[in-house]
Amino acid sequence: MLRPVTRQDMLSSAGTIVGRFRTLDARLSAMQEAGNGQIRALVTSVNTAAREIANLNQAIMVAEGNGGGHVANDLHDQRDALIAELNTLI
Repeated sequence: MLRPVTRQDMLSSAGTIVGRFRTLDARLSAMQEAGNGQIRALVTSVNTAAREIANLNQAIMVAEGNGGGHVANDLHDQRDALIAELNTLI
């Protein structure tokens, strides 16, 4: 025979559900913060690589403009490596 559900039983069940929702909310918030942290780190890395590539492009223009037509191979190699790194990041 089933016993009738009391008000206290309902409140207890509701409290349990609220507790589960709070736990889920905390987990989802932690996951969101972790994801945001990873995105911030990636954006910082991309911006740093892009800035370094821009600096190298400037250095290449100066070196090749002042070098009487000589190619700045070392700078080109550094830039190519940074472009490959940026490609990997993106």
